[in-house]
Amino acid sequence: MRDTSTENWRQLSQKYKEDVYGRYCLIRGLDHRRHTHAPYQADLCIQDGKIVAISPQWEGNCRTRVDVTGKIVSPGFIDIHTHSDTCPFSAVFPESKVAQGITLEIVGNCGVSAVPILPSCQAEQTAYLRKISEIPVPEEAVRDASVQKYAAHVAQTGYPSHLGTLIGQGTLRAGIVGFQDRPLTPSEMEQMKFLLDDQLNQGALGLSLGLIYPPGSFSPTSELRELARVVQKHKKILAVHMRNEGPNIFQAVEEMLSIAEETGVHLHISHLKLMGKAQWGQAPRLLERIEASRQRGAVVTCDQYPYTATSTILAALLPRRAYDGGSAAMLRRVSDPDTSLLRDIAEEMERRGGADAVLVASTHGSAPEYHGKTVSQLSVCLGLTPAETVAHILARCSGTVSAIYFSMSQEDVHTIMCDMHVAIGSDGSAFSLQDTQGLPSPHPRNIATFPRFLQTVREHRLMSLQDAVYKMTALPAAILGLRDRGTLEPGKAADITVFDYESVCDQCTFTNSLVAPSGIEHVLVSGVFSLKSGSITGARPGQVLLR
Repeated sequence: MRDTSTENWRQLSQKYKEDVYGRYCLIRGLDHRRHTHAPYQADLCIQDGKIVAISPQWEGNCRTRVDVTGKIVSPGFIDIHTHSDTCPFSAVFPESKVAQGITLEIVGNCGVSAVPILPSCQAEQTAYLRKISEIPVPEEAVRDASVQKYAAHVAQTGYPSHLGTLIGQGTLRAGIVGFQDRPLTPSEMEQMKFLLDDQLNQGALGLSLGLIYPPGSFSPTSELRELARVVQKHKKILAVHMRNEGPNIFQAVEEMLSIAEETGVHLHISHLKLMGKAQWGQAPRLLERIEASRQRGAVVTCDQYPYTATSTILAALLPRRAYDGGSAAMLRRVSDPDTSLLRDIAEEMERRGGADAVLVASTHGSAPEYHGKTVSQLSVCLGLTPAETVAHILARCSGTVSAIYFSMSQEDVHTIMCDMHVAIGSDGSAFSLQDTQGLPSPHPRNIATFPRFLQTVREHRLMSLQDAVYKMTALPAAILGLRDRGTLEPGKAADITVFDYESVCDQCTFTNSLVAPSGIEHVLVSGVFSLKSGSITGARPGQVLLR
């Protein structure tokens, strides 16, 4: 077989167990229509990065044939919620997303994006991005960055999959007023709207909010409403990590639904979940509240990862006021925590499941002896209370610590998973799976979200394979307004994932997660194999998709 990275023609002989291309989705308020075709066998032909034919039996010439009889040939998986913003600048090959079947990653989520970076505030914005990111952030990744410059860099270097970017509201705010806990002045608000409008004109896919992370958490609803109107003008999406996903989740969701109803913006709720035992069992009620807003005319979609553990920075346990003044001010407070700060840390930790449920995933090299241990275990080792332990770890590691929180119920995860307005998103970054010995273990969602979703659907019989594929492909494409991918049809991009439905599974554990999933056979990005016969090819056919 010839090297497909240089071929003009490629052909996949395929045998469908389920239909995986005839899915149609139109999201306009309540108009959410889907249709399927009966399973069938067909040959799929690719030329110059596009699908040119799907026929019962291809009789024409081709330079390469790949027999995938018995496997599922699907549109490439679209990871609608990732944090791989700086992975194109990484010195290692970030293959963990392609290895799980992903052909397109959407970065810039949770209010944090690598663009735009303003020269006047580069130091503060860079510190912010580095604190949130799970991977190192090279200096060149954040130098005078914009959507167009980001796209130009990826066009020059390539990437294993395609990328699309949202603009982080926290990044915008940090660039204008830093980490001051106050409303914007009218002139600052206009500057923020101008910057957002400019980046959307350059091709960004929407705006993201991270309302638990300063400085986004400093923003009143009125500020968010003004920005939503700018997004609506461009007919793009407003993605949100809501202010609360635990005790106050219903107030948090009502805030965002009111913005969607008042402005008409397409609201996309990130990683929809219910955290903490007090909230368990309320998924049906939460979905009903969102559906009621759709009934009133709002356009609302969501995404979810298929795990009962969350992951974010350890500093998420701090109250909002701890960040007033920026990172340096926060570090001073955790280095000498007062009684009030320790009380707030303890209360938030308890809401997330307690000290036994908080696992230190990575200190990014500052204290590797903490990796893979719970706050409870470290508390005993250090002779401190759990809250004091959290403050100590943050102070020692300059606030840059990733943690895993075991705080959700499987029943709620499955209930949300079955809602057909909910796409699949990893909420993770792309990692290298080579030479992993001694490295910390990030949340498995970084490595195996999509195989885990398929495995969960199969083992618990939650939905048909057609519906599962739809949630990974056509649904996110429709949410993002990407008309040239998400389904397999002549004329569309040849982003294709081939997998074995009976064997696809997640092989990670929470303390040994840098392990490739099984069952993903081939991944083609614009007709080029990024994964072939289960092995990474090293190809970098990906580009930044602009809209």
